[in-house]
Amino acid sequence: MNKLYRFLSSFHLHSIPHYILLLLLLLLLLLLLLLLLLLFFFFFFFFFFFFFFFILKYQQYKFVCLFILPLKTVCLRSLRLVMSASACQRKTLIISEQLELIDDVKVKKLKLAAAAKKYGIGYSTAAKILMKEDDLRSCMQMNGNTNRKRKRQSVHKDVNEALTQWFTQACAHGATVTDHVIRQRASQLAVNLDFEPSNGWLMRWKQANNVSFKKFHGESTSADHGSANEWVTNVLPQLFRGYDPKDVWNCDETGIFYKAMPSGSLRFAGDKQPNGTKVPKDRLTMFQFTNMDGSEKQAVVVGNRLKLQLRPTEIEQHRLLFLENILLPLSFSRKSNNTTCSSMKIFYSLCLSFGNRTTPLALP
Repeated sequence: MNKLYRFLSSFHLHSIPHYILLLLLLLLLLLLLLLLLLLFFFFFFFFFFFFFFFILKYQQYKFVCLFILPLKTVCLRSLRLVMSASACQRKTLIISEQLELIDDVKVKKLKLAAAAKKYGIGYSTAAKILMKEDDLRSCMQMNGNTNRKRKRQSVHKDVNEALTQWFTQACAHGATVTDHVIRQRASQLAVNLDFEPSNGWLMRWKQANNVSFKKFHGESTSADHGSANEWVTNVLPQLFRGYDPKDVWNCDETGIFYKAMPSGSLRFAGDKQPNGTKVPKDRLTMFQFTNMDGSEKQAVVVGNRLKLQLRPTEIEQHRLLFLENILLPLSFSRKSNNTTCSSMKIFYSLCLSFGNRTTPLALP
C-alpha cells in the first residue's frame, strides 16, 4: 500500500481539479464497458457459428439441435422474405411491352411516371426503354421475336446476319428451306471460322428471328397466274356479251362429311386423353349456284337417293333441311352419277333447269 501511495503521489494528483479526475474515471469505465461488449459479441458469434456449421451439420447433440433449429428456421424465413421482396421489385418487360410503353408515352401522351407505374417498373427503367426506341423499332421491322426480354448479341454476329439475309431472299423466291438446309448454309458462310451449327445454335437463331415451321397450303404456286389474269381480262368479257347479269351464273362444289364427329371433346383436367375412332368417310357433294347480280341462289346436292336412304316423300317433306349444319334450301339432281361427284354434264343441265330455261347460259 505504501508503494502504491508513493506511486500515485508521484503524479501530483492533488494538484488536478476534482472534476477532471471524475471525467477521466468515467472515460475509463466506458472503455472497460466497450471492451466487455466486444468480448461478449465475439464469444456469441463464435458460439453461434460453431454450433450452426459443425454440430447441426453432423447432428451430434440432439439437445443443441432442439435449441438451434428454431433459430435456424427463423433466420432462413427472414432471408427468404427479404429476397422475395427484392425480387418482386425487379421486373423486365418483353420487347412488345416495351414498345407499348413507348407508344403510351409518345402517342397517348401518358406521363413517364404513370407509364412506369402501369407496367410495374421503376422510373429509371422506363427512361432507359425510351432511349432504346430505335433499337426496338429495328427489331420489330426485321421480324424479330418480340417476346424476348433482351436482344443479346451472338458470338458469330456476321454469320447470323448473313444467314438471315439469305433466308429472307429464299422465302421471297418461294424456296423450300429446312433445318438441314439452314445448317449447311451456315457452315458455308462460316467456312473460315471455328463455328459449329449445333442444335442449340439453330434453336436460338430461329427464336431470335421468329422463324417457325409451316406446312404448305394449297397448290397456288403451281398455277399459271399470268394466263389466268389474261383470261379474266380479255376472254371472260367476250363471253358475257349479249347476256344480262341475272343470266350469268357461277358455281362451286364442296364436300359435306355428314357423319364426321369433332376431333376432340371436353374433359376434366385430371382425366386421361380420350381415345379416338375411325373417321367416317360418308360424304355428299353439294353445288352452290348464284347469278352475277345475286338475285338467285341455289344449293343442289349431287347424289343417289337410294344410297342416301331417303324416300322421295321424305325429300319432298324435308326440302329445307335434312342435315343440321346446312341452312340453305336443298334440291337433288335427278341426273346424279353413281360416284356422287360433280361433272360438267350435271352442271350444264342444272343451269338449264333454273327457271325452265331453254337457251344455254354463259358458263365462265
